[in-house]
Amino acid sequence: MHETEFRYVLQPGEMLSGTQSQPIGQVFFVPREEVSLRTCDEEELAAVRRSQEEFAREKAAHKVTTSYGMSFSPHYLRSSRSAKS
Repeated sequence: MHETEFRYVLQPGEMLSGTQSQPIGQVFFVPREEVSLRTCDEEELAAVRRSQEEFAREKAAHKVTTSYGMSFSPHYLRSSRSAKS
């Protein structure tokens, strides 16, 4: 479980202006298998919170500033690639 940032939510037909010097991004959502929810016990909840704190620390430690002056962290990309191999 990771935090997600949504900067703009545009409705169909709405536009966002930009210039050649502004970075842009695109995202699309892919349907996944059905999710089943259940209540965590205290031990599981503590493990989730520890995992979130560890991820946030690692993400902050790997911040990079682009040539446009925007900061981001490649930590999620690195950790997901290492999990695949």
